[in-house]
Amino acid sequence: MASCGLGVVYTRLPGPRNLDSRVGYIQWVATDPAWRGRGYARAVLNSLLEWFRGEGVNQCELHATPAGRPLYESLGFGIGDHPGLRRKEG
Repeated sequence: MASCGLGVVYTRLPGPRNLDSRVGYIQWVATDPAWRGRGYARAVLNSLLEWFRGEGVNQCELHATPAGRPLYESLGFGIGDHPGLRRKEG
């Protein structure tokens, strides 16, 4: 396998920007180092975005590594209105 990714559709509470409450989430996009730079991750992402559209999901989010960020930004992803915060015990 050269590249893969996973997309899930989950339900949140509805809001003014998302009345049907369904949101797509993309995770674990990875390309084997020997196959990077050939457009495989872009193809995976485009397939996932097409699948979300087909499912009627109009919002999608992900968490990006610095290496993946330029690709995601080129597909229209950016920092949302409410960026995530984390707290770690210990």
